[in-house]
Amino acid sequence: MIISETSYHRNDDAQTAVNSDEVIPGYKYGTTLVPFSDEDAQMQYHSNSPRSLSVLGFTKSCNVSHQRRAGDQVLVITAQEGHEAAAVALSSLIQALEELDMVAITRRIYNKNSNPTMGVLFPDITTNYECLIWIPLPYQEDVRVYTFPPLQHIIEKLNDSEIQIMDDLISSMDLTCQEEDDEEVLAPVGVLNPQLQHYFNTLTHRALHPNDPIPPPATHVLFVSSLQTLYSS
Repeated sequence: MIISETSYHRNDDAQTAVNSDEVIPGYKYGTTLVPFSDEDAQMQYHSNSPRSLSVLGFTKSCNVSHQRRAGDQVLVITAQEGHEAAAVALSSLIQALEELDMVAITRRIYNKNSNPTMGVLFPDITTNYECLIWIPLPYQEDVRVYTFPPLQHIIEKLNDSEIQIMDDLISSMDLTCQEEDDEEVLAPVGVLNPQLQHYFNTLTHRALHPNDPIPPPATHVLFVSSLQTLYSS
């Protein structure tokens, strides 16, 4: 029988053993290792506020560009079903934001033990529904602004052949069809994720034919095949 044992040692020539009670977590900040003790954890800020979503103010939608949208989730906010007064109030807010081209800056608290999160509310109006879409916003320390040297001196050294090669590369990556009024060939809203689609096709095939081998991805699922089919149609 193999028994796992964990020991801790200093990063020195003697590899000095360290008691596990004297070990605390550490996290890298760039090239610096920052220790994080139990005392530090207790000093973390928690709102201690109830679950809520508060509007702090409003701004023009152009002030919240795509690169300012952060996080890994998007929330859709609608009125509570059967609550007519709430539906009317929310609809008024959505319509006002849409007409004024404004968005709402909000403070969201998931629960009383979580840290507050800043976010933005965008109005979304279609023929079938209207709602608010909430997207997290980054804090100042989350934003990284990089400055790169200008490329003008390099561009000026390019000859006509090199410029034409780059133009051809960009044109080959253009997904619009000039014959169809600049309609996008692979619009994300109408194109399947090939990885997910093949996964679901595999599940279906295994359920219907448990003893058969799993087939290769269907032609229409493959990205390149789909691209060729759409361009040739």
